[in-house]
Amino acid sequence: MPASPIADVLSELTTELMGLPGVVGTAEGEFGGSACILVLVATTTLEIERRVPDRFRGYRVIVKETGQIKALD
Repeated sequence: MPASPIADVLSELTTELMGLPGVVGTAEGEFGGSACILVLVATTTLEIERRVPDRFRGYRVIVKETGQIKALD
């Protein structure tokens, strides 16, 4: 079981992840009944797959292809 709340872990990881080309966001999610970190990407690339960890501080990390995300007017 992770020692830190997922919101704290996500906050720690988000700055680094948002610096990767193609990453458009991060979010809390659920996988198999457990909390996980979602990495939202415009398109999945080999670079993203290599640089995004499978787990971080005890939480599973999942890359999810969403396309571009834009704020509504």
